[in-house]
Amino acid sequence: MYKLFVALAGVLIAGSAAAQTVQPYNPPTGYTLVSNRGALAQYGATSAVPNWRITQWGASGQMQNFAMKSSGNFESDNNFASAKVAPNGAVTLVQDGAAISCTDAGGQPQEFDSLIEPVPAALNRAVYPTKAAFPSLAQLQSINVSGTVTVNEGRASPGSVPCELNQANVHYGIMLIDKAVSPTQMMWWGVPLAHFCEPDPAAPDDPHYRHCMNRSPVAQWYWTGLTGRKHLTKDKDGNIKIVNFAVSDVPGTFGLSEISGNAPMALNVDFLPRLSALIGSGKFGIDPNLADWKVTEFSYGQSLWGDTYLSTTWQGFVPSWTVK
Repeated sequence: MYKLFVALAGVLIAGSAAAQTVQPYNPPTGYTLVSNRGALAQYGATSAVPNWRITQWGASGQMQNFAMKSSGNFESDNNFASAKVAPNGAVTLVQDGAAISCTDAGGQPQEFDSLIEPVPAALNRAVYPTKAAFPSLAQLQSINVSGTVTVNEGRASPGSVPCELNQANVHYGIMLIDKAVSPTQMMWWGVPLAHFCEPDPAAPDDPHYRHCMNRSPVAQWYWTGLTGRKHLTKDKDGNIKIVNFAVSDVPGTFGLSEISGNAPMALNVDFLPRLSALIGSGKFGIDPNLADWKVTEFSYGQSLWGDTYLSTTWQGFVPSWTVK
C-alpha cells in the first residue's frame, strides 16, 4: 500500500580540524498550531515557551487547541486531522481526506499538508543571531538530518463524493534563498519518504478514480522559475519579487533503500551534495553560485489529496550542519 524509504546506514560526514557541527535550531520545547484557513492563525500550545509548530495547509477548518490527556499526551483533534505530542517528544500526525473537498476554489485537486517546522523562537541564537547569519552552501561541508519516522497507517478513506486524485506522501523538505540576485530566487526541495495512491472504493473499477500524479516517486523540477507558469511571486503592481524553483526528488539519490512495513525506521542523511548539484546545474536559470544560497527553512510531515487517510509518527529530526 505504501513504501517507506530508509537509510541502511548513517552517512559519514567528512571532517577536518577546522570543521564545526552546529544545530541551527534548538530542539522543541513545545508546539503551537497554525492554520491557513482564513487569516493565518497561530494558536494553541503544549508549553509556555513553544518554539516549533504543527502547520495545517489546505484543511477545511481550524484545529482545536491542544488538551492534556490522561496518557500525558497533548492532543488536538478535528474531523479532518489530529496532532499528538507524547511526553517523549514524539509527534503523531493524522489526516483524513474524507472530510475535505476533492478540489480547491479553482477546481484543482486539493492538497492538504500537515507539517512540523521550527519557528523563529527555535533559532540557535548562541551561534546565529538571525537566519541572515546562516552560512552559505559554499561554506558548508554537510547538511545532516537524522531521526525516526513511523508510518502508522495509510489507506483509502472515501468521502461523500469520489475524488479523481487519491494519493498521499510522507516527506522531508528544505527551502533555500538567494538574495544576491535580483529578483530574489528560492529553491523548494523535498524528498518523499513514503508514497502511495489508492483507488476510491466508491468506484473501484473506474480508472478515472485511480489517478495519481505519480504512482511512485520521480525526480522532477515542478517549478522552473521564469520558464514555468505561476512560479513567480509578484508585488501588488505586478513586479516580480521572487523567482521560484522546486524539485521533488527520489530517495535513491541518497542511497536510501525501499522498505515496506510500518515499523519505526531511522534515517541519517547528508542532503548537501544533492542540493549543491541541483543548484550548481544552473538549470532553468537558477543562480549556480553556491556562495549566494542559504537555507531558510526545514520542514517535515505529510500531504494528501482526495479520499485517503494517513498517520505518521516523528521523533528527532532537529537538523545540523558542518561548517568548513
